[in-house]
Amino acid sequence: MDNAASHLTEDTFEPICRFVRCRLEAGPIGEPTSRPFIERFFGTLTNRMSRKVTGTTGRSPDDPLGKQGRAVPVPLLITLPELEELLDVSIANYHAASHAGLNGRSPLEALQQAVANHATPIRTLAPLLRGRLHQLQSVHLSTVRGSAASGVAPYISLYGARYSNEVLQRTAGLIRQKIRVYIQPNDMRTIWAYFQRCRPRPTGGARRLAIQPPHAQAA
Repeated sequence: MDNAASHLTEDTFEPICRFVRCRLEAGPIGEPTSRPFIERFFGTLTNRMSRKVTGTTGRSPDDPLGKQGRAVPVPLLITLPELEELLDVSIANYHAASHAGLNGRSPLEALQQAVANHATPIRTLAPLLRGRLHQLQSVHLSTVRGSAASGVAPYISLYGARYSNEVLQRTAGLIRQKIRVYIQPNDMRTIWAYFQRCRPRPTGGARRLAIQPPHAQAA
Protein backbone atom coordinates (compact mmCIF):
# COMPACT_ATOMS: atom_id res chain seq x y z
CA MET A 1 0.00 0.00 0.00
CA ASP A 2 1.02 3.62 -0.22
CA ASN A 3 1.86 6.05 2.54
CA ALA A 4 -1.56 7.64 2.93
CA ALA A 5 -2.11 8.59 6.57
CA SER A 6 -5.33 6.56 6.74
CA HIS A 7 -3.43 3.44 5.66
CA LEU A 8 -0.74 3.81 8.31
CA THR A 9 -2.96 4.25 11.35
CA GLU A 10 -2.89 1.41 13.83
CA ASP A 11 -6.68 1.15 13.77
CA THR A 12 -6.49 0.35 10.05
CA PHE A 13 -3.62 -2.07 9.60
CA GLU A 14 -3.25 -3.80 12.98
CA PRO A 15 -6.57 -5.74 12.89
CA ILE A 16 -6.04 -6.74 9.25
CA CYS A 17 -2.45 -7.89 9.77
CA ARG A 18 -3.47 -9.90 12.83
CA PHE A 19 -6.52 -11.44 11.20
CA VAL A 20 -4.99 -12.29 7.81
CA ARG A 21 -1.50 -12.93 9.23
CA CYS A 22 0.32 -10.58 6.93
CA ARG A 23 2.65 -7.62 7.37
CA LEU A 24 2.43 -4.03 6.28
CA GLU A 25 4.81 -2.73 3.61
CA ALA A 26 4.32 0.91 2.75
CA GLY A 27 5.85 1.70 -0.63
CA PRO A 28 8.17 4.66 -1.29
CA ILE A 29 6.50 8.06 -1.26
CA GLY A 30 5.71 9.41 -4.74
CA GLU A 31 6.74 6.22 -6.58
CA PRO A 32 3.58 4.43 -7.73
CA THR A 33 5.61 2.35 -10.20
CA SER A 34 7.08 0.46 -7.25
CA ARG A 35 3.64 -1.13 -6.75
CA PRO A 36 2.36 -1.35 -10.35
CA PHE A 37 -0.24 -4.09 -9.95
CA ILE A 38 -2.36 -2.51 -7.25
CA GLU A 39 -1.94 0.96 -8.75
CA ARG A 40 -3.12 -0.33 -12.13
CA PHE A 41 -6.10 -2.07 -10.55
CA PHE A 42 -7.32 1.01 -8.70
CA GLY A 43 -6.61 3.19 -11.74
CA THR A 44 -8.79 0.94 -13.88
CA LEU A 45 -11.50 0.86 -11.21
CA THR A 46 -11.45 4.65 -11.01
CA ASN A 47 -11.72 5.17 -14.77
CA ARG A 48 -14.33 2.48 -15.41
CA MET A 49 -16.55 3.04 -12.39
CA SER A 50 -15.76 5.72 -9.80
CA ARG A 51 -15.57 8.69 -12.16
CA LYS A 52 -18.75 7.65 -13.96
CA VAL A 53 -21.19 7.43 -11.06
CA THR A 54 -23.52 10.29 -10.23
CA GLY A 55 -21.93 12.54 -7.63
CA THR A 56 -18.33 11.44 -8.21
CA THR A 57 -15.71 13.49 -6.38
CA GLY A 58 -13.22 13.03 -9.22
CA ARG A 59 -9.51 12.39 -9.02
CA SER A 60 -8.67 15.59 -7.18
CA PRO A 61 -10.31 18.81 -5.92
CA ASP A 62 -9.58 20.39 -9.31
CA ASP A 63 -11.16 17.59 -11.36
CA PRO A 64 -14.07 19.09 -13.40
CA LEU A 65 -16.09 15.90 -12.85
CA GLY A 66 -15.67 16.34 -9.10
CA LYS A 67 -16.96 19.91 -9.25
CA GLN A 68 -20.02 18.70 -11.14
CA GLY A 69 -20.50 15.81 -8.71
CA ARG A 70 -20.49 18.07 -5.67
CA ALA A 71 -23.38 20.03 -7.17
CA VAL A 72 -25.62 16.96 -7.48
CA PRO A 73 -28.61 17.06 -5.06
CA VAL A 74 -28.36 14.51 -2.26
CA PRO A 75 -31.54 12.59 -3.28
CA LEU A 76 -29.93 11.85 -6.66
CA LEU A 77 -26.70 10.41 -5.23
CA ILE A 78 -25.99 6.70 -5.52
CA THR A 79 -26.92 4.69 -2.43
CA LEU A 80 -24.58 2.40 -0.53
CA PRO A 81 -26.33 -0.84 -1.66
CA GLU A 82 -26.18 0.39 -5.26
CA LEU A 83 -22.50 1.25 -4.90
CA GLU A 84 -21.71 -2.17 -3.40
CA GLU A 85 -23.53 -3.93 -6.25
CA LEU A 86 -21.76 -1.79 -8.86
CA LEU A 87 -18.40 -2.50 -7.22
CA ASP A 88 -19.06 -6.25 -7.25
CA VAL A 89 -19.94 -6.18 -10.95
CA SER A 90 -16.94 -3.98 -11.85
CA ILE A 91 -14.48 -6.26 -10.04
CA ALA A 92 -16.05 -9.36 -11.59
CA ASN A 93 -15.76 -7.85 -15.06
CA TYR A 94 -12.15 -6.90 -14.41
CA HIS A 95 -11.21 -10.43 -13.37
CA ALA A 96 -13.00 -11.96 -16.39
CA ALA A 97 -11.64 -9.60 -19.07
CA SER A 98 -8.53 -10.43 -21.12
CA HIS A 99 -5.36 -8.53 -20.21
CA ALA A 100 -2.44 -7.75 -22.48
CA GLY A 101 -0.01 -8.16 -19.61
CA LEU A 102 -1.24 -11.74 -19.13
CA ASN A 103 -0.78 -12.76 -22.79
CA GLY A 104 -4.44 -12.18 -23.54
CA ARG A 105 -5.72 -14.21 -20.62
CA SER A 106 -8.04 -12.90 -17.95
CA PRO A 107 -6.80 -12.67 -14.34
CA LEU A 108 -9.05 -15.62 -13.46
CA GLU A 109 -7.59 -17.72 -16.27
CA ALA A 110 -4.05 -16.80 -15.24
CA LEU A 111 -4.81 -17.74 -11.63
CA GLN A 112 -6.40 -21.03 -12.70
CA GLN A 113 -3.34 -21.91 -14.75
CA ALA A 114 -0.97 -20.99 -11.92
CA VAL A 115 -2.89 -23.20 -9.49
CA ALA A 116 -3.05 -26.10 -11.97
CA ASN A 117 0.70 -25.98 -12.57
CA HIS A 118 1.52 -25.35 -8.89
CA ALA A 119 3.69 -22.48 -10.07
CA THR A 120 2.34 -20.01 -7.54
CA PRO A 121 1.27 -20.75 -3.96
CA ILE A 122 -2.22 -19.40 -3.34
CA ARG A 123 -3.22 -18.33 0.16
CA THR A 124 -6.86 -18.59 1.09
CA LEU A 125 -8.68 -17.52 4.20
CA ALA A 126 -9.48 -20.43 6.49
CA PRO A 127 -13.20 -21.39 6.48
CA LEU A 128 -13.33 -20.73 10.22
CA LEU A 129 -12.27 -17.12 9.72
CA ARG A 130 -14.69 -16.46 6.86
CA GLY A 131 -17.49 -16.32 9.41
CA ARG A 132 -15.58 -13.76 11.50
CA LEU A 133 -15.03 -10.98 8.98
CA HIS A 134 -16.44 -8.57 11.56
CA GLN A 135 -13.05 -8.87 13.29
CA LEU A 136 -11.41 -6.95 10.43
CA GLN A 137 -11.71 -3.79 12.49
CA SER A 138 -10.61 -2.37 15.81
CA VAL A 139 -12.13 -4.00 18.86
CA HIS A 140 -14.09 -2.00 21.43
CA LEU A 141 -13.72 -2.92 25.11
CA SER A 142 -17.10 -2.21 26.70
CA THR A 143 -18.00 -2.47 30.37
CA VAL A 144 -21.09 -4.49 31.20
CA ARG A 145 -23.45 -2.35 33.22
CA GLY A 146 -26.53 -3.15 35.23
CA SER A 147 -27.58 -3.78 38.83
CA ALA A 148 -28.99 -6.96 40.29
CA ALA A 149 -30.09 -5.06 43.39
CA SER A 150 -32.05 -2.51 41.34
CA GLY A 151 -33.37 -5.08 38.88
CA VAL A 152 -31.47 -3.64 35.90
CA ALA A 153 -30.45 -6.49 33.59
CA PRO A 154 -26.85 -6.47 32.24
CA TYR A 155 -26.24 -4.41 29.13
CA ILE A 156 -23.50 -2.41 27.43
CA SER A 157 -23.55 1.11 26.03
CA LEU A 158 -21.92 1.94 22.72
CA TYR A 159 -22.18 5.21 20.81
CA GLY A 160 -25.13 6.29 22.92
CA ALA A 161 -27.17 3.13 22.39
CA ARG A 162 -27.86 0.30 24.83
CA TYR A 163 -27.23 -3.28 23.67
CA SER A 164 -28.15 -6.60 25.26
CA ASN A 165 -29.62 -10.05 24.58
CA GLU A 166 -31.13 -12.90 26.57
CA VAL A 167 -27.76 -14.52 27.30
CA LEU A 168 -26.19 -11.32 28.65
CA GLN A 169 -29.29 -10.43 30.66
CA ARG A 170 -29.02 -13.77 32.49
CA THR A 171 -25.32 -13.31 33.27
CA ALA A 172 -25.22 -10.93 36.22
CA GLY A 173 -21.68 -12.06 37.01
CA LEU A 174 -20.42 -10.03 34.05
CA ILE A 175 -21.53 -6.71 35.53
CA ARG A 176 -18.57 -4.30 35.74
CA GLN A 177 -16.45 -6.63 33.60
CA LYS A 178 -15.22 -5.79 30.10
CA ILE A 179 -16.21 -7.68 26.96
CA ARG A 180 -14.82 -7.38 23.44
CA VAL A 181 -17.24 -5.81 20.98
CA TYR A 182 -17.19 -5.49 17.19
CA ILE A 183 -19.65 -3.24 15.44
CA GLN A 184 -21.42 -3.91 12.15
CA PRO A 185 -20.83 -0.70 10.16
CA ASN A 186 -23.64 -1.39 7.70
CA ASP A 187 -26.17 -2.17 10.43
CA MET A 188 -25.60 -0.74 13.91
CA ARG A 189 -28.75 -2.35 15.26
CA THR A 190 -26.72 -5.43 16.22
CA ILE A 191 -23.09 -5.94 17.27
CA TRP A 192 -20.79 -8.90 17.94
CA ALA A 193 -19.60 -9.48 21.50
CA TYR A 194 -17.04 -11.84 23.07
CA PHE A 195 -16.21 -12.42 26.70
CA GLN A 196 -12.91 -10.73 27.44
CA ARG A 197 -11.23 -13.86 28.84
CA CYS A 198 -12.75 -16.33 26.40
CA ARG A 199 -11.14 -17.33 23.16
CA PRO A 200 -13.49 -17.14 20.17
CA ARG A 201 -14.85 -20.59 19.38
CA PRO A 202 -16.06 -21.92 15.99
CA THR A 203 -19.65 -21.78 17.20
CA GLY A 204 -21.17 -20.03 20.16
CA GLY A 205 -18.08 -17.93 20.93
CA ALA A 206 -19.60 -14.76 19.55
CA ARG A 207 -22.94 -13.36 20.61
CA ARG A 208 -25.08 -10.88 18.76
CA LEU A 209 -26.30 -8.04 20.96
CA ALA A 210 -29.21 -5.96 19.73
CA ILE A 211 -30.21 -2.40 20.52
CA GLN A 212 -32.84 -2.40 23.20
CA PRO A 213 -36.08 -0.51 22.48
CA PRO A 214 -36.63 2.73 24.42
CA HIS A 215 -39.17 1.20 26.79
CA ALA A 216 -36.64 -1.50 27.78
CA GLN A 217 -33.89 1.08 28.34
CA ALA A 218 -36.13 3.03 30.65
CA ALA A 219 -37.01 -0.03 32.72
